[in-house]
Amino acid sequence: MRSECRMQNLLIAILVGGCVSATAQGPSEPAGSSGRKQQSAPGRGVVTRQLPTLGDNISRLIDRLILAGGLKGKEEFETTEQYDARRGAGKASAARQGTLVFVLPPDTPDLIYSADAQEMEIKLMARRTFLFFDGGGSTSGSTFAIRNTLISKSSYIGTNAFGVKRSIESTVSKDLGVFIVPRSPVTLNELSSDAAFTFSMDTEEARVSKRFLRVALVGKLDESRVYSSEDGHSPTVEEPWQSITKGLFIPFLLEEVRVLDSRTGEVVTNFTPEMKVGK
Repeated sequence: MRSECRMQNLLIAILVGGCVSATAQGPSEPAGSSGRKQQSAPGRGVVTRQLPTLGDNISRLIDRLILAGGLKGKEEFETTEQYDARRGAGKASAARQGTLVFVLPPDTPDLIYSADAQEMEIKLMARRTFLFFDGGGSTSGSTFAIRNTLISKSSYIGTNAFGVKRSIESTVSKDLGVFIVPRSPVTLNELSSDAAFTFSMDTEEARVSKRFLRVALVGKLDESRVYSSEDGHSPTVEEPWQSITKGLFIPFLLEEVRVLDSRTGEVVTNFTPEMKVGK
């Protein structure tokens, strides 16, 4: 009897001790918890602000024009009347494209700020390019590359006629761009193919926003043609590099130059033929 009482007392003591111990520990942590406040996983519940798409896609436009015969000149079994009709249809198709906006790469225009004048100056420098059209001869004009793609990059050891060896860096790239039609409302300097535009901007705003400014060419497709070009550089001892750049350019009526904020896509300012343009 005494042994049974002792056993009961022992069980009661264990139960009471377990309750006290559980009370002292407080509420238990979920399995795997470290006891510290958990941080939400990166990217969960966080809204990432996506930058706006600026301008039209010149790659898609040129692809569409080529598929529609934009690279074709007068074909062998095509009469002059048929060719003129096809060109007329191309002009009508170009008119239906409406206004196009092409944003220049950030390193194409020069942006120079004058704190004294509280003005931002934009300098545009086009490149004089020889352009070819299948069956239509060649021409030259002011071009802007909207998109440049590196096709390949390699190196080799070259030797000149005197046995001098150099390591040559070789690149092949592709330009897609616009050919500024001479009769455009907004024109470039005929000799230097450049233009300058200025607009007012206070110093603090310029300091913050200059690196986000982008320059866009606004206008219309002159006709549904695509011109090709090929340019390059041959290596020398002094300049041991080789480059080949193949280009596709569309005839473009430049009607306006816009300055955009790449963070928002908003127009900061614009320049039209009625405004004073420095050259």
